[in-house]
Parts: sequence; C-alpha cells; structure tokens
Amino acid sequence: MKDVTQKIIVGVDDSEPSKWALSVAVDLATALRAEITLVHIFIPPIAGVSEVPLPVDEIRDRQRADSIALLESARRRLPPGSLAKTVVGEGSPPREIIALAEQIGASFIVLGTHGRGRLATFFMGSTTEAVIRGAPCPVVAVSHEPKTLAAVTRQYVGPTHNVSQTVRDGAPNAAVM
Repeated sequence: MKDVTQKIIVGVDDSEPSKWALSVAVDLATALRAEITLVHIFIPPIAGVSEVPLPVDEIRDRQRADSIALLESARRRLPPGSLAKTVVGEGSPPREIIALAEQIGASFIVLGTHGRGRLATFFMGSTTEAVIRGAPCPVVAVSHEPKTLAAVTRQYVGPTHNVSQTVRDGAPNAAVM
C-alpha cells in the first residue's frame, strides 16, 4: 500500500528567514496532519593545494556536529507531539534538498529566503531559487515573519473557509505563503 502521509521538508540554518520558514511549515503541517523533515546541508571543506595542510576531516566532523545541534534546536521549537525527522547532508544545498524531496516523496518544501534581489542573487546565488527551479513539489519561500496560516487563508480565501480544506483542495500557493 502506498504511503499517503503528507511530507514537508524544511530547510534549516541559523537565519531569521529559516525560523520564519519553520513557523510556516508547522502551520502547514498542522493543517495537513503532515510529517516534517528538518534538513540542514553543509558544504564540506575542500582540500586544496596549500603550504598549510587543512584538517579536512576535523572540519567536516565539526560541521556535522554543528548541523546536528542546529537541527535539534529547530526540533525543540516544534509543538509537542509533532511528527518530525532530521536529516544532515553535505554537498550542494539545492541539489541535496531536491534529491531528498524526490527520495521521500515530499508534498512541500518550505525555505526561508533573504530576498536579496536579482543582482545579489546573480553574484551570490540563491538556494531557494535553485530549489524552486528543480523541485518535484511546490516550494513555499518565506521572506518575512509570517502571519498564522489561518490568518493568511482568511485574507486570501475568506473568514469562513476551512484552512485544512483549502490546502487539501489545492488552493493557490499564495494562500499558503
């Protein structure tokens, strides 16, 4: 039998937009009775040609430990009884998030975004933008502190509409963002 549980991936780092994304994901997971997967992808050090050898393994171990601590901190911000998993990965964050979404059959990916603008994105890149372009499911980009999902749904759909039904019936993603 096919697993019908809705799954929401939340990208976690130590930024304010990431915290806002977690808040949106919790509201969405509550409305859908979905499972949350908290994910942090770190970029591993590269041993280059240098006169000073880099302790690459030590740096990678520290990055992994820091990633685990970050995810545990995010997990503690979830409501009691939340269905949540954590995943630490290494590599290209967009590529790893997309691969995870494909692997678990994610229903949504929720990511914080700094909203830097086109020029800054051109020079620095954007994890969120890259995920949006390659994701196998809808991506919710959170660029400011959110209202609750219920408040946003009332704003876009109306005060008497059922939030859970709005999301399940495939209302425009704007109602969810």
